[in-house]
Amino acid sequence: AAQVDLSLPGGVVELGAGTGVITQALLDAGVDTEQLLVIERDDALHGLLTRRFPDLAITLGDACEMQALAAARGMNRISAVVSSLPLLAMPDRVQWQILDQALGALAPGGTLVFCTCSLQPEEGPARIAALLQGEATVTRVAIRPDELAGHGELITAEGDLRTLPYHLGGIDGFFACRLQRRAA
Repeated sequence: AAQVDLSLPGGVVELGAGTGVITQALLDAGVDTEQLLVIERDDALHGLLTRRFPDLAITLGDACEMQALAAARGMNRISAVVSSLPLLAMPDRVQWQILDQALGALAPGGTLVFCTCSLQPEEGPARIAALLQGEATVTRVAIRPDELAGHGELITAEGDLRTLPYHLGGIDGFFACRLQRRAA
């Protein structure tokens, strides 16, 4: 949530909200409920989210339809997309479709925060490397040690966040990166 620049105009889209941990962090960071589009495709998780966040419109839908779902909510400008979807559980074409939807929706200067709770390179660093090879409209923005409470050891040479099970007293493997759409 700290990776989202609230000074930019436009909505914020969260893909795959799950139990709402990132949703809560986005709200705590100051994202206005009217400017937050939360998309969850699982019926049970959607129900949990609507009970947990009764003042927030939670959309039951597919991330592959993100742009249409945003347009239906009147969000014509998207300043940030936060995705924590488990991409490896999806066919390759669906993974690319979701990333295309997210990047295509971003306004110039907008940010895609891509994170996954996985140690698999093809779900994190390899996916982003392949994306950046063929995508001239975005650039990687390095995560800084001060954004991680001084835990610079968690930042990769590429500027991404990577945790391993032995980090910070034993946490899950996790990967996150920040991509920014270039100005037109």
